[in-house]
Amino acid sequence: MSRQLPQPISDLGASFFFAKYTFNQPPFGEEYHDWLAESYSQNESVLRAAIEAVGMAGISNISYAPNVASRSNELYCKAVVVINQALCDPVQVRADATLMAVILLGLFETVNFDTWDRYGHWDAHVKGATALLELRGKEQFTRRRGGLLYILTRSQILAACAQQHLPVPLALVKTTYNFQRSTIRKQWQLESLASAGSICEICFRLINLSVAFKSRETIDSEAMRKIALDIDSDLENWRAGMSEKWKYASVDADESAVDCFMEKRHVYSNLWIAENWNNWRMVRILVNQILHQIVDCPSVPSILSLIRPLYVVSLEVFNSQELRGFAVEHLRHISAAVGIRQAGLLAKTVSEGLEASSEDLVSIPSLYAVPLIPFF
Repeated sequence: MSRQLPQPISDLGASFFFAKYTFNQPPFGEEYHDWLAESYSQNESVLRAAIEAVGMAGISNISYAPNVASRSNELYCKAVVVINQALCDPVQVRADATLMAVILLGLFETVNFDTWDRYGHWDAHVKGATALLELRGKEQFTRRRGGLLYILTRSQILAACAQQHLPVPLALVKTTYNFQRSTIRKQWQLESLASAGSICEICFRLINLSVAFKSRETIDSEAMRKIALDIDSDLENWRAGMSEKWKYASVDADESAVDCFMEKRHVYSNLWIAENWNNWRMVRILVNQILHQIVDCPSVPSILSLIRPLYVVSLEVFNSQELRGFAVEHLRHISAAVGIRQAGLLAKTVSEGLEASSEDLVSIPSLYAVPLIPFF
């Protein structure tokens, strides 16, 4: 029998990317997956190199292959060059592929996020995506893909704002205003793909409150407490007004299952809904953390999409050691299973903090330092 030639390393990287960092499920996943797969197969240069770079970075992280890592870095540099060329073209600068490629470069940094020094590289890509989002204007919301790219970019911008203790930028506020009033947003609401209320607007208020809380100069503690309580109330109202299609079930799980806590499992109709509920829970935790800190100091923030919520749970001092340990172990599992070094770094950082004295705990990086991973 003739021996088959080995699969090119670049194809292996792309295969890993599509298998681990995308999903092909409704309501939105299949559209993204098909678009990226088609762009890759048609050799869309602005996306192909970025897809291969991210995939090979993941392979390298779980197989410890220096040659794969080297090739991944080469493709990353190639993608940067191609994107810079696209930014000089008045047409390409507004294209979906250009914004998507910038988001993928941010994902590359997250996959390789093994030291906190890499944060600056990720933040640079977020700033680039923010500029592109503003340049794309209202026209981007005439199609579904434009709306979804906005959602992916928005989450990255908010994470960067919170980490740097900056208010929500005016560019994002204006873009969000256009999105909220777009036909595509209204259509999603009719299809129960988007919530009736805007949790995005609630998140903006939380980010700005966090900035004020950090500075402790713009408003007094009682005013901050009222704002936090209003935000918490609005989060409860958001949940109460949720469509029946977004409801989930809590079921008993086998005690031997490793992906459940206290023998319970939540069952959702799709990953999109699961991710939205996880985001709601995370925002609720953050606003209640501020409330607790105001009370304590009256003189005075898919498997991939689970990383930041798990980190939030692991940091929360009001959680039991069992629950925090559960979150840490799953961060380690994500690192080992799909090659996201950031998850392993977070697990290591929290573990070291839990073992240190109470004075050393302040050295644990803020949960806002965790770049959100877009889950396509």
